[in-house]
Amino acid sequence: MQIKRIPLKSGGKQTVILVGESTYRANRVFIVIMAIIMFWATMWPGYPLFSGIEPMILGLPLSFAWVILWVIIGFLCMLALYFSDNKEEEP
Repeated sequence: MQIKRIPLKSGGKQTVILVGESTYRANRVFIVIMAIIMFWATMWPGYPLFSGIEPMILGLPLSFAWVILWVIIGFLCMLALYFSDNKEEEP
C-alpha cells in the first residue's frame, strides 16, 4: 500500500492511499459475485426450491434455516473483504 499526497488547488494537500490494483479488484469482483449468488439463493428462483417446512434444521423450518445460512455466508464474505483490504496499517 502506498500513501501519496496530492496538492489541491486551494493550497492544501489531500492524502490518497493507493492499494494494489489486482488485489483490490479481485476482492471487489468476489464480493459482487457472492452478492449475486446470495440474491439468487434468497429470492426467486432459488428460495422456492427450499421453501418447505420439512425437514426441521436445529428446530427451524428449512426455509428459515436457508435464509439464516445465507445471512451467515454474507457476513463471512464481508469479514473476509474487511480483513483482506485492511491487512496493512497506515503509517
